[in-house]
Amino acid sequence: MGLSGPRTLSKFRVAFRDISARPPRARCFLVSGVAGVLTAFGPHRAPASSMQPHLDDSEVRQLIALWLTHRTRPSALAQAMLRHGSVSSLADAGEWRPRDDLAYEAQRVFVALRRSALHVVSIFEMPERLRRAPNVPPALFVRGDPLLLHQSAVAVVGARRAHRSAEAWARNVAARAARDGWLVVSGGARGIDTAAHVGALDAGGRTLAYLGVAADRVYPRHNSRLFLRILANGGALVSEHPPLAPTFKGAHAMRNRFIAAHASHLYIAEADIASGSLGTAASAARLGVPIRVSPPGVGVRRGGLDLLLAAGAELG
Repeated sequence: MGLSGPRTLSKFRVAFRDISARPPRARCFLVSGVAGVLTAFGPHRAPASSMQPHLDDSEVRQLIALWLTHRTRPSALAQAMLRHGSVSSLADAGEWRPRDDLAYEAQRVFVALRRSALHVVSIFEMPERLRRAPNVPPALFVRGDPLLLHQSAVAVVGARRAHRSAEAWARNVAARAARDGWLVVSGGARGIDTAAHVGALDAGGRTLAYLGVAADRVYPRHNSRLFLRILANGGALVSEHPPLAPTFKGAHAMRNRFIAAHASHLYIAEADIASGSLGTAASAARLGVPIRVSPPGVGVRRGGLDLLLAAGAELG
């Protein structure tokens, strides 16, 4: 069935539970399925007029100062922005007023933002599909074309240490989606993510990477050429972390919620039961995004895929 046809979807409730016999980082994803139906439509681009006016430099500076002041609760800051209706209005509110002693740091971030040619897409400008993700931040920072945030996408994810057969499957899925006019989104990591981005580019399509590091950083460094190719071919690199922001290991998993929220379809090439890809699948299931996994014989780490298949995911 083509990517633009109607899909039968099993909606999942996904619970996460530690496995005491495994290392602390390992998690078991217990998946139970509830049948449902979703009709998926073909790719489309939102016209430029669908975006709200961009923040001017003064508002960007205020947003940075607000983020620095309230960096431990970005989601609450985003919701406060929506309640007040503008950045400047919130900056004048007593409990949210930016700290004066952070003015120098805010200026450094603003200079880094402009030096890196980053677009600031505030909560006011984000498309509804991204705003439905949990804990939405006050802004996303985009290198490349910010209008891609409004384009329908196919997501392809999977193991970093992927088998060659799984990488080949991911490249083929991404290439087919790109040829059909879809944007391909993934996470910019080694393995399946890289295969997905390359597959889309080789097919003449565009691709977007959601990153878990500060927007002015290149990570992983061995993918720096790939990121340059993504940008040179009209794609984008997106992060919820402003320039110079410190990030932590868990931030890489947190960016998966945007991959799931952006996707109209999620494909998983290879995943064991401790894979972060199952977190992406959990987010997708909560949002009603159809999930497909690679067929038997593709890849060697399939414990996570078996869980998803048992819960009602389809073979891709």
